[in-house]
Amino acid sequence: MTDRRDFLLASAAGMLTAAPLSSHEALAKASKGAHGSQAGSTDATLQAAWQSLVRRLESRDLIGGTSLPPSHELNMEACRYMFSQLAHSYIMVFQSDPDYPRFLPYTNDVINFAGPNPDGVYYFTSINGKASYIISGKRNTVHYVDLQTGYGMWGFPTAPGKTFPSSSLDDFKFDADGSFEILLATTKPEGYAGNWMSLDPQADYILVRQVAYDWAEQDARLAIERIDAPLPRPERTAAETERRLNALVEHFNAVVDVFPHMRKRASGDAINRFNSVTYGVGSVTRQVYLQGAWKLKPGEALLCEVKPPEPCFFWNVQVGNMFWETFEYGRRLSSTNGRQARVDADGVVRVVFAAHDPGVANWIDTAGYETGDIVWRWLKCASVPEMSQRVVMLDRLDEHLPSGGLRVSPEERRAQLRRRSTLFQLRRNW
Repeated sequence: MTDRRDFLLASAAGMLTAAPLSSHEALAKASKGAHGSQAGSTDATLQAAWQSLVRRLESRDLIGGTSLPPSHELNMEACRYMFSQLAHSYIMVFQSDPDYPRFLPYTNDVINFAGPNPDGVYYFTSINGKASYIISGKRNTVHYVDLQTGYGMWGFPTAPGKTFPSSSLDDFKFDADGSFEILLATTKPEGYAGNWMSLDPQADYILVRQVAYDWAEQDARLAIERIDAPLPRPERTAAETERRLNALVEHFNAVVDVFPHMRKRASGDAINRFNSVTYGVGSVTRQVYLQGAWKLKPGEALLCEVKPPEPCFFWNVQVGNMFWETFEYGRRLSSTNGRQARVDADGVVRVVFAAHDPGVANWIDTAGYETGDIVWRWLKCASVPEMSQRVVMLDRLDEHLPSGGLRVSPEERRAQLRRRSTLFQLRRNW
């Protein structure tokens, strides 16, 4: 592996695509005198940026994207969601750098948007499509790792852009211990025998998904570096901080209400049923998504029956709110998948969506909400399965289930939730 790294470093000046550094040269040039004479004008500019952010916080109307009537509870949810998006914008604008990249947390149970997959861990970094990078790490046992490049991710100036065909980590070669290095570049250098992943010159991000079927699987370890970036990294100047503060305001303004409205468009008029949907930039290119909303009165449940096709590499289902936040998945049964779900004797998976535990094996907890969002994922399956769904009364659920259907006692449920919480926390979400 060291020999391959030396080859690439030696090649960086010639065979690999050369690209101007997008930040560090400007930072170095601007560093002279940045902490002195410009202080007054910078302070005024920062104050203006802060006031602009406050005005935009005051003016946001997120409730319109939820299709729900206004209420105090919904207003509080909107405020909480808004500040989580502000935290997301900070990470994207201040911590993501195409010259000095690192895999940053993207969407998860804390900064929760776009219906994150509870089986997944997401990482993001900005890149320069005309530069060259090394991705290194160790494969470990997680079910699959998807490496996706594209341009114009939501919130950035070029959005909505385009997602390029993704690569599976298993497309590449590993050393005996599971370690690997991948060259990410527009062209493969002559004489280079290592792993190479093609990079489109337009690309400005890479999004990594690690998806576990059994949450006890061990996630891959990943690192990324730009080959020709000088070290140490230059100090960030006041001028650069000012630029990023203004960019943060623009990112927040662009991204804060896009996902509730995307969810609304995707679900459409599908109440207690599902539409086949495509999301565009950022979605898994080989995955089929089915999305809709549940709407249930107290005492009702939604019963879905599906016979998963064979073969099927991965499937799951999850629930969330109308802001397109997945319900807390470390301590609630807000999802199940093809490894976790239990199959009845007739080969059918029966999933019950309800606010209260009905004691069935495949219960999805709607967290007391009368309405919310449901997403199914089907990846590399022989077909998209036929699915039936109907609203039933919880106290008459047994009439709709097969004799001898799979049941769970309260003690078994508590043990299931404890195990879920532990395994969730052991994954690297940050």
